[in-house]
Amino acid sequence: MVHLKIIMQHYFEQIAVTFPVVVALCLAGWLALILLARAFRRLERILVSGVSSEKSSEREKRIHTLLGIAQAATRTVFIVILSLVILKKIGLDIGPILAGAGVAGVAIGLGAQELIRDIIAGFFMLLGDYIRIGDVVAVNGTSGFVEQLGLRTVMIRDVEGAVYVFQNGKVQTLANMTKDWSAAVFETTIDSHESVGHVIETIRKVSEEISENPLWSDDKLCQIEIFGVEYFDDSSVKIKSRIKMAPGRQWDVAREFRRLLKEAFDREGISIPHKKYDIRVVK
Repeated sequence: MVHLKIIMQHYFEQIAVTFPVVVALCLAGWLALILLARAFRRLERILVSGVSSEKSSEREKRIHTLLGIAQAATRTVFIVILSLVILKKIGLDIGPILAGAGVAGVAIGLGAQELIRDIIAGFFMLLGDYIRIGDVVAVNGTSGFVEQLGLRTVMIRDVEGAVYVFQNGKVQTLANMTKDWSAAVFETTIDSHESVGHVIETIRKVSEEISENPLWSDDKLCQIEIFGVEYFDDSSVKIKSRIKMAPGRQWDVAREFRRLLKEAFDREGISIPHKKYDIRVVK
């Protein structure tokens, strides 16, 4: 009985000494987390303030995503270290805990290799600013509009409304068609007897007509680039040209350009070769 009383007394004395230390560590950790959150918010404001107004929306999303990931990782590491320190102060042997955590980490790592690969790939995609929400991209040959973008997956919707979800770690090819600037490429085919110089001059006039239209002038970044004759044979000539423009506007401008070019060809009497079909009857 006396022995039990001595043990209990020693136990309460240890609690009396350890409890204030544990409380102080918890308060210090809580304060450190608050300061950490404020530091990340301040860093985000500084980075966002340095972004140009032209691309502020997408850059703000990218900065917010990357800093959110960094803050979560830092907070997790801090809490784990603080928890181990508190356990050691209480008097628990953290050696077996660390050994068990190591074994569990290896097991989880082996079972979640694909998840880790996706997260790492997604992080570097965001860090490199290769893709953003709202971009038009082709992922592994599938084209569409980026609706969601995370560390694990990227979701795109094609023109027919179908939604495709790709794991970031399995993205083999990525083509971003709305990065910084875009271009509409035209291959104009005319009859071989038409004057190439006359056709090129007509194409330039149509490009100037679009530039003077206030509905389209802000979308164009430069005058049309006419590369010249791309191909010709005994019945047709193909002329290749390109117009640089604001990201995502190439399709609308291209449709308007083709419409105006067809009307200009009709006015100038420029003929387009007719396709010849070889119809065979299969018995």
